[in-house]
Amino acid sequence: MGWGAPWVVQSLACGFMLLLLARRPTHWDVWQAAYAAVWTTGVLAIARIAGAEQRIFYSTDQATQVELLARVQERGISLDFSSLQDGRYAVVLPAWVLTTFGLDPLLAFKFIQAVTLTFLYRLCRDWLERQGIAPRLWHTLAYAGPLFVFLSVLGLRDLVLAYAATHWFVGRSPVLKAIWLGVALTLRPHLVAALLAGWVAAALWARLRVLHTRVGTQPLALLGLTLAAWAAGAYSYGILGLLKYDLAYHSPSVWWQHVWWRFFANLVGLQFLTFGDDVVAMSIPQLVALRVVFVDTLVIPILFLSTLPWAWLRHSVLRVQVYASFVYFLGLVAQTRFNSSRQNLPFFAIMGLLALVGWRDLRASTTVEAADTVGNADAARTVGNAGAANPRRDATAGVA
Repeated sequence: MGWGAPWVVQSLACGFMLLLLARRPTHWDVWQAAYAAVWTTGVLAIARIAGAEQRIFYSTDQATQVELLARVQERGISLDFSSLQDGRYAVVLPAWVLTTFGLDPLLAFKFIQAVTLTFLYRLCRDWLERQGIAPRLWHTLAYAGPLFVFLSVLGLRDLVLAYAATHWFVGRSPVLKAIWLGVALTLRPHLVAALLAGWVAAALWARLRVLHTRVGTQPLALLGLTLAAWAAGAYSYGILGLLKYDLAYHSPSVWWQHVWWRFFANLVGLQFLTFGDDVVAMSIPQLVALRVVFVDTLVIPILFLSTLPWAWLRHSVLRVQVYASFVYFLGLVAQTRFNSSRQNLPFFAIMGLLALVGWRDLRASTTVEAADTVGNADAARTVGNAGAANPRRDATAGVA
């Protein structure tokens, strides 16, 4: 469906549903209400600009999802291994249900991602509150920022993956963790491999007890973890390709300079600098301008990494788990032609949360240390003043 009255009516109806989700018992959630308006406006704007071609706007993944939905509507659900892996049932089946009520297929995918982002926002808010942090509107830049909103307007699967990964890290129910891990498995299997690799690495990290000194061996241990996770991810690429697609195994590029440039570029959200013209059609200035708009792709990884070396911060083991999963994932995708910011999105929400908690703890520690310094100085000054107030006593004590 392109631009027209049916699309406008259905988009407004979906936006109204999102607005209802913003209602709390005593007030309206400001971010959710604003998001409902932004999402509706964005969906209408893309349809007005691209028309019937909006299914390939920005990414052909939208057209792929619509085709997969049409296949399910025509042939039904297939439970063979290939269909479970490639059918994207985690997003296609909910879209199928929505289309039975008359919703346009493409709009159904967009609405699913919008609802998912709403629940991701709530998951992150609830976790921050459990850490004793009162959520502020500006905090959403760390876990529901511009890139999240943009991808939800497109209707791509990345928001479901982001929710699944975040729930894996901060969820409290083991059963729900396993369910969401299964959801991610149907959408991006190598992400699940990265999440499990990080879980194993964190278990070993805690058992080796390298976290109990403020400086100590932490930086050196992180270097070893980086090399190990990167190499494991690189070798897993060939192994997973062999298992899933029966492809011939090839030795990965583990220590080549160009893949390490990609690694460091991904850490700071500048991976586009490692692509050639055959991968990215936009110029470097245009891509830099996009990073200004989608500033969360730059800010989140940098702030997260800045808290990583401090072993005494809260959730230090979880922080290492996220880092190990991310490095493993980068080692794997570095064996492909390119990877984009949207592929890294599943890690951004948890990175942003840990950055917020970490910097709060760092600031609190600095404040306490400053107060202790001032307190000690005041105590010394008080003793000095007492002595100066009775010099004769001091002199007498000295003679004695």
